[in-house]
Amino acid sequence: MEHRPSKTSYIVGTCVAIFAIWLPVYLYNHQSVDIEAVVSGLHHLEASYRPFPQPQPGPLVMVGFGGCTDITLNALDFMESIGVSPNGSDFSDSSPQGTHDEVVELNTLEDIVEEFTKMFIAGAAAERYVKNQTLFKFLVDQAIACLENPENYREAATRGFMSLGGNAPVMATRLAKEGAEVTLVARLSAREARALPPSVRVLSAPSNFGLPMTPESDVHLVLEYDRGAVWRNHTAPRSNRYILIRDEENPRLSSLWPGLMSSWEKFGNHGGKKLGDAAAYPDLFVVGGLQTMDNAMISPDIRPQRIDELKRFLSLELPRPTLVHFEMASFVETNFIVNLTRAILPYVDSIGRLLPVP
Repeated sequence: MEHRPSKTSYIVGTCVAIFAIWLPVYLYNHQSVDIEAVVSGLHHLEASYRPFPQPQPGPLVMVGFGGCTDITLNALDFMESIGVSPNGSDFSDSSPQGTHDEVVELNTLEDIVEEFTKMFIAGAAAERYVKNQTLFKFLVDQAIACLENPENYREAATRGFMSLGGNAPVMATRLAKEGAEVTLVARLSAREARALPPSVRVLSAPSNFGLPMTPESDVHLVLEYDRGAVWRNHTAPRSNRYILIRDEENPRLSSLWPGLMSSWEKFGNHGGKKLGDAAAYPDLFVVGGLQTMDNAMISPDIRPQRIDELKRFLSLELPRPTLVHFEMASFVETNFIVNLTRAILPYVDSIGRLLPVP
């Protein structure tokens, strides 16, 4: 005779299922964890971290390309410092500026204020190229004037701070902390190079494309605001950042040159391994920083040729045993990212993406 579950069994099973769903929701909504304390603790651990001595050299890693100097400031305080009132008139509907995923051309301070306001209302992260060189220099000078100690890179300061930026230097620093033997491929200023860990070696390309023999810093103005901040009668729905750039080195992929691998053989971080041995080839090449080529208004526009040169490097010059990781970051120029991915993805072993600030 077939045994059928009783009505009581159905009721008990249903109650158990409901309880199993309700319990994690209840615990999540009533947790007493202080998120800021957790983040502070993680930062403390990060600052005190020291890798254990390794009996053998770590993996050989090359990281490219480029770098920059970040000047991080409170966005609203900076706007006031350049004479822009937080209570001024809003932008008009006829403004030529676009939404957060469109190509935008910034020529005047009014363009910047209107575009920043739109991003602020949306709570959207944005990185924008300033076409007007004189305007960008004015903004950088004003930002430096806001810093407490503009001569040094600082981890934190009340009014703002200057730091080594760019995906490639950040990843190189992290990999070195984890025990890898790291070589950074970048044209850096002397101050930027000094900000790197001593264990990271830098391969600097010779000057090209009319750029100076001694690299100058590509400066990024990182304007941050908190959730709930008020600007022109609008409240920020989330914390985020608005970044202004006018790079000269990075959009031209100036760190990539035909003699890169021969330079690595002479000056790269080999971790004590002897050249000629297959083990002395880089274990990994990390491609990053290409998002600075996106939406860049350089003349002449040599970006297609530079992407072809990167394709040639990955396919012909890089040793076959070397794995390639592509850190995509965020792009907005559709044609550029399509051409970029078609050119290099066939030679990539893994893909990552540095997400914008949520």
